[in-house]
Amino acid sequence: MHTLRKPGTRAAILALPLLLLLPAALPAQSLKSAPSPPQQTAGATVSMAEPIDPPTQVGRVARTVGQVSYREAGEEQWQPATRNLPVIEGHAVYAAPGSRALLEIGQSRIALEGGTDLEFATMNESGLSATLPMGAAAA
Repeated sequence: MHTLRKPGTRAAILALPLLLLLPAALPAQSLKSAPSPPQQTAGATVSMAEPIDPPTQVGRVARTVGQVSYREAGEEQWQPATRNLPVIEGHAVYAAPGSRALLEIGQSRIALEGGTDLEFATMNESGLSATLPMGAAAA
């Protein structure tokens, strides 16, 4: 025995539970929105309207032994460095006396001996420049 149905009835019956799960239509929003408030990030005020370009090259603290600290660009206060901490242009890394650190930047490795302060001036795909105000580093 066959039941006669109109074409598309089965699809409509199957789609009905899905319609009940969908949220109600949201009211239309105005195209003119108020500018978003500026946000504080690492001592700088950034407006959400101004996108920030990511760094072209990023290194990392691969290993630490003892007390290792880092300082972000433009900051004066040192913070504890942990394994896998990203290091970018403008950052500085300090290994206290008796400590050591291993940094990886691309395919390069830089080992810092105790009492070493290394400041990254530029870090991009064409090269790396850094200053070594004190201590010893090996690449």
